[in-house]
Amino acid sequence: MERGDPVLKLVDCGSVMVNLSVSEGVYNTLTAGQSAEFRLLGSSRVFEATVLRLAGTGAATIYRNLAVAPSSKHLERYDVSLLVGGLHEDPELGCAVGRTGRVFFDRRPLDWLRRLF
Repeated sequence: MERGDPVLKLVDCGSVMVNLSVSEGVYNTLTAGQSAEFRLLGSSRVFEATVLRLAGTGAATIYRNLAVAPSSKHLERYDVSLLVGGLHEDPELGCAVGRTGRVFFDRRPLDWLRRLF
């Protein structure tokens, strides 16, 4: 271990941030503060979310202090972070670090159907 190397990483489950990668086309339609919906895979419950940060491609430096590092494939796409209220309040989920899910940015007439998949 060298001087200045991290000794330990802590996870704060007081608020939950979801990081995702999207295509350039989707990225260009998003704005900070925009509403979204997040659903964990294997669950039917939908959580309200807000676009917190838009970081573009190759955003490796923003992940340095996060619990889960991105894959190289993730870094080839456009990075978006969401603040997901209510996710940390679900006692069955606990601290859901590393879980995966789906994000929806717009509402369409068949939303009820796509929540099933």
